[in-house]
Amino acid sequence: MGLKLTKEARIWEHLEQVETKRLKILSESEQLWQFLEEQEPLLLARLEELDKEIEKRRDENIAKLLEELSCLNDMISELEGKCQQPASEFLQAPGNRSAQSCDSWRDQHQLLKREGEEPPSGQFCTDLCVRDVPYSGT
Repeated sequence: MGLKLTKEARIWEHLEQVETKRLKILSESEQLWQFLEEQEPLLLARLEELDKEIEKRRDENIAKLLEELSCLNDMISELEGKCQQPASEFLQAPGNRSAQSCDSWRDQHQLLKREGEEPPSGQFCTDLCVRDVPYSGT
């Protein structure tokens, strides 16, 4: 009978240990849920801020690209018009509007560099901005 009591005592001891561990796990689980519930609105607010910042940068980039596109379209139109001129007039026209457009483009390009922004690839524009090249006629 003493052996039976010892076994029952061990069983109750193990059951108590299991119950204690179960309660500890439940407590930790509830603490984790509470932490997650507290973090959710903070993380959602941060996500909204990031979305707004991305949208703002996208709009700024679109505006810059549209401005560049407009400049390039103006330059193309001007060059197309000049192509209709006789060669002698086209090659001897110093101080034309293309030069002004190029100066404006270069100024904007330098301003972006000073502000720490990466200017757009401008090899095309720089290639078009060769001006006041004397025509030797040869």
